[in-house]
Amino acid sequence: MNSGKPLYTEMVQAFDYAAVVDTAVEHYGLERSEANSCFDGLLQWLSLIPLTAAKAGSGQPVQMVETIDKLWHAFILHTKLYRKFCDRFFGRYIDHDPLDRFDAEISKKQYARFTLAALRAEFGDDVHPAFLDLTQRTPCCYGQCDDGSDGFVAFARTAATEVVTRSS
Repeated sequence: MNSGKPLYTEMVQAFDYAAVVDTAVEHYGLERSEANSCFDGLLQWLSLIPLTAAKAGSGQPVQMVETIDKLWHAFILHTKLYRKFCDRFFGRYIDHDPLDRFDAEISKKQYARFTLAALRAEFGDDVHPAFLDLTQRTPCCYGQCDDGSDGFVAFARTAATEVVTRSS
């Protein structure tokens, strides 16, 4: 099974997602260009699922950010399309089940860093900009992922190199 950028490319071409974008525009008041861009970010994030599962055995949690999460909600509302998408790319339905902030096995900061590192390793400078702002409210941990330092993105760039090195 593909993961990361090759899977993302397949995802982009597989279905017509216009109805999902329409839903995001109507429900969240996003401009169409912003909704399209955020949906692209969602596909980047979803393409990490097989990659993170392979690296972590049972599946490493991946950090979601609020602006992208809105598009996931819009996608799930189109249940037939979302089910077909999940069946095709994952062989199963991917639940939207935010981690409880007190129930995560690893710190939210760690999995936020892991997510950004994995995205950088796969997409380089083409990572959706919303993932670079991990200070925004996150559905899984209510904004607790930011450690307040400017070193957050720099650490993630270093970690991305380590992810690539370890997988080579």
